[in-house]
Amino acid sequence: MMKSHDTGNAQRIFIWLIVCLLPLIHSTNTVDPDAHLKMLVVSAVMLCFIVYNVLSGKRVKIGTNPLIISFGFFLFYSVTRLSGINFADASFEWLQIFLVFTVIFAFVCFIEKDVIFTELPKAFAALSLIIICVGIKDLIGVISEGELSIPGNTYGLMSVFGHRNLFAQTLFFNLPFTLYGLLNNKQKFWRLLFYIATVLSVFFLIILSNRATWIALVTGFILSSILLLVKMRKAEPPPGTRADIRKVMFCVVLGLIVSCLFYIRYAKTTSVGSHASEIVNFEKGSTKDHLSLWKKSLSLGNENPIFGKGLASWKVEVLKYGNEGLVSENNSTFYQTPHNDFLWVYCQEGFIGLFLYLLFLFFVGYSIFKGWKLSDDAPVSIFYIALLFTFLGYLTYSMFSFPKERLEEFLILGIIAGSASAKENIVNSKLRSNVLAIASGVLLIPGCYAGLTRYRSEIHLAKALQAKARDNNRLVISEIRKANSECYIMDPVSTPLTWYSGSAHFNLGEYEPALKDLQIANNINPYHIHVLNNLASCYEITGDHQAAIFNYRKAVAIAPNFEDAWLNLCAVYFNLNDNKKAYEALSHLVAETSNPKFPQFITVVLQKRLMEGAEKSENQKVKELLIQKGQDTSWYIEIYRRSKELNRSPEVIVLDFIK
Repeated sequence: MMKSHDTGNAQRIFIWLIVCLLPLIHSTNTVDPDAHLKMLVVSAVMLCFIVYNVLSGKRVKIGTNPLIISFGFFLFYSVTRLSGINFADASFEWLQIFLVFTVIFAFVCFIEKDVIFTELPKAFAALSLIIICVGIKDLIGVISEGELSIPGNTYGLMSVFGHRNLFAQTLFFNLPFTLYGLLNNKQKFWRLLFYIATVLSVFFLIILSNRATWIALVTGFILSSILLLVKMRKAEPPPGTRADIRKVMFCVVLGLIVSCLFYIRYAKTTSVGSHASEIVNFEKGSTKDHLSLWKKSLSLGNENPIFGKGLASWKVEVLKYGNEGLVSENNSTFYQTPHNDFLWVYCQEGFIGLFLYLLFLFFVGYSIFKGWKLSDDAPVSIFYIALLFTFLGYLTYSMFSFPKERLEEFLILGIIAGSASAKENIVNSKLRSNVLAIASGVLLIPGCYAGLTRYRSEIHLAKALQAKARDNNRLVISEIRKANSECYIMDPVSTPLTWYSGSAHFNLGEYEPALKDLQIANNINPYHIHVLNNLASCYEITGDHQAAIFNYRKAVAIAPNFEDAWLNLCAVYFNLNDNKKAYEALSHLVAETSNPKFPQFITVVLQKRLMEGAEKSENQKVKELLIQKGQDTSWYIEIYRRSKELNRSPEVIVLDFIK
């Protein structure tokens, strides 16, 4: 049996690895810089920690812990929803849910409450200081280039993350524990670090201008202040507590003052006002985009409201509702979640899954409130307030973002839940059979395998994308074959891997393998507009015109402004000598389009339409004019532009031109 000192060290190492190391994991060799590598590392850490504790003779006593039981039901039910259209991504999503379960399990069964109270604030503060240092480097770079403008040009302040919002959210999750450490840690070194982390965290949280974070900050500070005042009224806090609270307030105010000075120097008043007003403005900006996405998600969820469509299904199924009114209308952006975790769970796991998830969240909140209410010790009470602050932030982000999709943020929920139910001490005993611990350890092995396999696949996908940019189609095909596996069949933006190889075969004139790969891609994601467009082109070139028309029309039904598909559909009808339908397809493009194919198409199609009309009406003047204009592209574009602008037929515009 291990000594208690060694056990305590293992607990501390585990907390630091999960809290401080995980968000820093990053790879420049993959398309997604961290998701699969984090899955591999966290699964390995969890596996080692559970094996260590089982071998050290820890007695696992869960009893009737409502957090583990409720999340266990949600985890078990999620297994039944693996039957979606994309088993590879669905199993990866389930493994992320399972990892959160193991974190809760570890905190409840293997980590002492005193260790959590001591090490968790230190680890979070250290993480804040690391990412803030990188953030300061970014800030200096943006300022030196003269590009800083708050809030518009703060997207370059990403620290170690891929987006400024991830930077802001991580700082927010760390802040309550940093404040707790500032109040309760008496060591001079750590106290200094807590001071610095608090001031700089508040500064960056304000200038990063993440509106969900602002809402979470206001909500968290108000409710935390109320709970703190209630406790202080019921019992006199220990000597020095009030002075410590004043120091915390000083740090927060100092951070606010510095950020306000930056706002005065670098912010545009109109931009700040517009940015803040968009929180409640439903007619423009990201709020409008999110509402539109939520409506489509509700429609999708209502297709199977009881059980949902299955894990990893949303990003595929929602495409059939079209992209009008969304940022994805640019036909190059593809949403992976509805920017609302509750809608996401409802769409994929139905009312049953949503109920179980909400039940778990209720027990998290209940456990935190119960711990706060029963605590007589001021530091313990403040720790539960910090947990509540963080939990409220997680719920806020769940409403407007997708923390459940990001492993490092989803694990924050596990840390909150586990800390809220942690025991005073963990009793050692002789080695005994711990069924749940052993089962969890065994199930972590697939997590390691999936993380490693998907990481390797992404390396090959990244090489394929580089080859695609260089028009090296042979290398694209070779790398996609290496990337494609039972664990990875779709890239991070829901594009099937075989679309890349199919497109490469098509570019090489190898139409049979191209058609085979594109058909596989269509089975994986039947609503991906680029898959549909390329599949239709393959059908057209192999002589199956009706299949080509069907897939082109399916593509433009999803993306009405998909110009390439409209032009390709126009070409099919033109080659079938149906110029009326060819022009109808072409008319969906605006005259001002920058599509390089448009001038040629409008010249040929409109010229044929006008000539056929002139011959039918025997209008010699129109015939002579068309012969005179020949292939004058600019003239045909002008006729088309006036026709669209005045809502009149091209024939009438030409007659007006003659007059």
